[in-house]
Amino acid sequence: MNYTLLIIFSAIVAAGGFINDSEAVVIGAMAIAPLIGPAISVSFAAVLGDLKKLWQAFSTLMIGFAIIVGIASSFGYFFEEGTQTTQYTSRTTVSIADIFIALASGAAGALALLNRVSSGMVGVMVAVALLPPTVTFGISIGQMLWVDTYWSFLLIMTNVTCIFLSGIIIFFVSGIRPVKWKEEVTINVSRILSTGIVALLFITLVVVLILSM
Repeated sequence: MNYTLLIIFSAIVAAGGFINDSEAVVIGAMAIAPLIGPAISVSFAAVLGDLKKLWQAFSTLMIGFAIIVGIASSFGYFFEEGTQTTQYTSRTTVSIADIFIALASGAAGALALLNRVSSGMVGVMVAVALLPPTVTFGISIGQMLWVDTYWSFLLIMTNVTCIFLSGIIIFFVSGIRPVKWKEEVTINVSRILSTGIVALLFITLVVVLILSM
């Protein structure tokens, strides 16, 4: 319940920040968006090979995305000026730099979890890669700007995949594995499958990005 409410509030604040072209408001929205939990949990579950927990974390993240897109689409439909701000236009392109930002965000989130560090600032880092592009995606749908919709969606997919991948790498290198050896043998196939899918998606997105530039 708290997750849903915080997602709703952060989406409203972020969409308002886009309409008013206020970077400070958008940063505030990212500070309250609880996207770090499910995003990093996907990577953690992938390394453990726990497909059930992976699906739960992924579903939670998708619910958050759906709420943000719905709210942003409504703002976009009623406020055309939202597409004329720098907050919007800066998220309608994708560059190689965005890949490194998302990889660093995912790695920081994984390290924060491992070291039990306060996830406040790390949560903002993850939200930087997830919340603004999703709001842009929603606003572009509301205004039926399909080219912007494509680019913002590509940015979302790139960021999400990079966060998953860097989180998986950090957890794997850190030696995260099931407690019981028998469990580790059993889940090896699930671990390889989930990690392979993320890696394949990452490679595909990089190729698409290079071809689109």
